[in-house]
This record gives sequence, C-alpha cells and structure tokens, in this order.
Amino acid sequence: MRLHHIGKWLSAIGDYSKAEHYLFKTLEYFPKSFHSLLRLARNYHKQELWDKAAEKIVSIFNVETFHEVPVSIRLSAYDIIGNNHYKNLRQEYIDNRLKQFSNVIFAFLSNSYSQTYIVLAKYADHLSFNHPEFYSHLCAHLPLPMNIERNERLRKDYGKIKTAQYIYGNYEPNYKEKLFHIAEKYLLSVKNIDDYVRKDLIKLYLAAGLPQNTLSIADEFEKRDNMFIQQMLCKVYYGNGDYKKGLENIELAISQEDESQPQYCAAFRHDKAKCLYMLKESKAKEVMLEAIRLQPNSRLVTEWEAELLKW
Repeated sequence: MRLHHIGKWLSAIGDYSKAEHYLFKTLEYFPKSFHSLLRLARNYHKQELWDKAAEKIVSIFNVETFHEVPVSIRLSAYDIIGNNHYKNLRQEYIDNRLKQFSNVIFAFLSNSYSQTYIVLAKYADHLSFNHPEFYSHLCAHLPLPMNIERNERLRKDYGKIKTAQYIYGNYEPNYKEKLFHIAEKYLLSVKNIDDYVRKDLIKLYLAAGLPQNTLSIADEFEKRDNMFIQQMLCKVYYGNGDYKKGLENIELAISQEDESQPQYCAAFRHDKAKCLYMLKESKAKEVMLEAIRLQPNSRLVTEWEAELLKW
C-alpha cells in the first residue's frame, strides 16, 4: 500500500495529476483498494470533475458484498454525494436504497462521536422531509454520544439532526416539546456559532411558532449577500409581520438564483408570492403559479396548489 500513501500525500499538497498516477498504480496491484477509489473520488470532486468523481463513487456502492467495503469508506462516499452535483446518485443510493443506508449508519454507530453524525446531519433536511417515517425510526435509535459535551462539532450536528426531526416528525405534543428543547439546547451550546447554526435555530423557532426569537439571530448573519441567507431573512421578516422587508430580501435572492437548480427558484418564488399576498398585491397568484410550475417535488406542488386555492 506504499503507492497509495504516496498518492494520498500528493493529494494533500494538491498535486492531483501525480496523485492520480500512484492511486491508479495501487488499483492495478490491489483492485479492491477502496481507500484508493475514495481518494480518487475526493480528488476529482475537489477539481470539480463531477462525472469522474461519480464514477469512482459508483464503483464503491456497487460492491454487492456489504462487509467487503469498510463502513468508513461507504460513509465517506455518502458524505460526498450530499453535494448537489450528485443528485442522481443521492436518489439512486439513498432514496432508492434506504435499507442499505441505514445498515451502514448502524454498522458504524457507537456511543462515542463518529462519522455517522456528520453524514446524518448533512442529510437531515433531505431525509426528514422526503422520508419522515424512515428518518424518525433512524433518530429513535440514535444514542446520545458520550462525548457530546466535549465536542462542539458533535453538538452542532446533533442539534441539526434533532431540529429536522422536530420540524418534520409526526409526534404527540409532549415528545415534540422534548425534541424542541434538545435541539435548542445543543444548537445554543455551540460557542463558535456560524451562519449554518443560525439558520437551524431560526428554522427551529419558526416551526415552533416563536418568530420573535429569530430577529436577534438574523441580525448576526455574516454572509448577508448569500441568496440562501437572504431567503432565510425573508422568512424571518415574514414570520414577524414585516412583509415589505421580507419581499426585499427574497427579491435579492432571486436576483442571484441559478436556473439549473429549479427547486430553489421555485422556493424563492413561493416565499415571494406569500409576501405579495400579505401585501395585497394583485400579482401574488401569478408568482405562486410560477413557483408551482418550477417545483420538481410533487408533494410540494400539491401543498402549494392547496395553499393557492385559499387565496
């Protein structure tokens, strides 16, 4: 495996061309060197060679014998395809294979901090929205990590996992309240708070019907020129009844949108339509219809159509 370690070192210093040579040499001698496959996938990902990265990831996932591939390698592959450039792989290897995904999660799970929580936090919003029953079952079997009080990254990830469970889970009121307090506790315990934590706290408070708690958090956003922060600011102002400010911020988000990501274009217009409706603007319905037309998620289309019928 000496060749692999040379390739790994060259990868670390950014010499991807030479690294590729040594990693492929490793695979010539050891075709089942999954560490080398993963390293190649990471290198291609960093170089934005999405198709090449996807090819190596597929090689890892398509090994039929579960125990042949180290669980840490599978988890790392899941971590990579959390990026939006791999939506098709996410659908194929997570949405269509939930059982296999849960097997990997539980195979690597322990009471101490592990890669498991990093991966679950990355998929928390996706799984809780698209597969709420599966996500609830997964979370029900997650232990509270023993070292959570000493590990800030873990508190951040665990808080995000519980926030998604609270927002999309269907639970009786007492358990729902318990989830809220757990999520809030660990998100607020993060000392080096960043915009990701701020967004999760805002989502938690809005879902709990506490919009007044979001204003001071929103004031602390650092990347206020980011379109997703601008969308979150829209939600904050909308929740607090300032529909004009909400509209101003979602217009800023729309001005930066990427047309190749229709789900975001749709979400921005949905928020814009809601602000326009509350401001009694006549074009609110027109904008909502555009949001519905752009939305690729059939469940959201149904929800938005029902919302429009009430206007």
